[in-house]
Amino acid sequence: MASVKFYLRRYRSDIYNPQNVEVSVIAKFTVDRRNRFEITLDEKIAPRYWSRKDQCVRGTYRGHLEVNEYLSEVKFKLLSLYRENREMPFAEFKALALKRPEEEKKTLFVAYDKFLDAYRNEKDSKTVSKYTTLLIRLSHFEKVYPYDLATMDFNFYDAFKKFLYRIPNPFYARCILTRNYDGSWDLLEGDQGEPVGIFDDMVYSYLIQLKTFLGWAEKRGYQVHQSYKLWQIIRRVHPPISLTSSELERLECVTLSKALEIARDYLVFECRTGQRISDIKRFDLKDLHDDKWTFTPRKGNRLNAKQITVHFKGYCAPALDILHKYNWKIPIISEQKLNDNIKRACKEAGIDSETVVYRYAGEKRIKISGPKYEFISSHVGRKTMITLALQAGMPVEYIMALTGITEYKTIKHYKAKFEDSAIEQELEKIPMMRKAL
Repeated sequence: MASVKFYLRRYRSDIYNPQNVEVSVIAKFTVDRRNRFEITLDEKIAPRYWSRKDQCVRGTYRGHLEVNEYLSEVKFKLLSLYRENREMPFAEFKALALKRPEEEKKTLFVAYDKFLDAYRNEKDSKTVSKYTTLLIRLSHFEKVYPYDLATMDFNFYDAFKKFLYRIPNPFYARCILTRNYDGSWDLLEGDQGEPVGIFDDMVYSYLIQLKTFLGWAEKRGYQVHQSYKLWQIIRRVHPPISLTSSELERLECVTLSKALEIARDYLVFECRTGQRISDIKRFDLKDLHDDKWTFTPRKGNRLNAKQITVHFKGYCAPALDILHKYNWKIPIISEQKLNDNIKRACKEAGIDSETVVYRYAGEKRIKISGPKYEFISSHVGRKTMITLALQAGMPVEYIMALTGITEYKTIKHYKAKFEDSAIEQELEKIPMMRKAL
């Protein structure tokens, strides 16, 4: 009886650390000792992810479902082909099995469609949406700058960045840029001036996503230009915007309409507990015991391994009152509507101090100013909790445990901002000695 088994190609003896070096998967078709042959497949796997016993990829490999499905498909096709041609001399059957159909042209867009199909099974809808938007950008760019996987070199990188910077910024559709005497740029409302394109944060986010795709394509046998591994990615860390303790109190006390009240309560709950809006929406009364909320945080489709416990005591206590107010389930609201209503609620609470932030678009340093409520969104809640906790002297380790932050670098820039203000306060306490004239 015919059978198909899979194994990995052997290593050369001089390869360093072979458990991490990817090698081809081999399919071995056998009828008997004399009648058998091998086919080198298009998949490559590091041995540490391969199960000899089960002849498949281990579950620890991120794309294991996709690869194992491909192996099952290869096995099914070979056995089906043999059943249909078992009367044929084995030499002819072997030639038929090894004869591959005309190879599909491996263009970027063919590969990208397969990439999206794989990610729909592995990632959350927001992540897939980001990669879908990137595909749209690449499609538009291809019309003015023809390219393919093998030609995406540094010239492509430079041209694509230039193209991205020209995309209108959806958050500032009614604004323009005006140049200052010092070379910086002001962002102002109006239509007489330079249009506002997307900023560095978004441009480099697209490039990071593109590098992820190109790495995926290369592993699956597509001919990818190797320069993508050297593309420069700039990651800017902006000073966090957060509410002060007095602003938080004003927001909690202001009287609002029902829609704005719900948005306000989401933000306040986040400020008081440091939890993500997505986890707040998933609150389950079963997870509440002795005024403690213990749950597994979720980001996208990924559940964190470590549980978080929110103690509704002291600073966090008002959050429990919000849950009780809504009978333990705050009404669900869309993210866009939530952020719009948060701004309106903060405006009515008088959180309107003049605020200035800086963003970058290539060589442009752009100054954006306005009342504080314009810069407040649902993301401000966690930042507020971290900032106020640092000001109160809570150890960083406790803050990380409460918010579910696992890496110190995530909280580092909050600490830097707090230390700057603390230094200023301490300097004010030192008597200033004036030199007599």
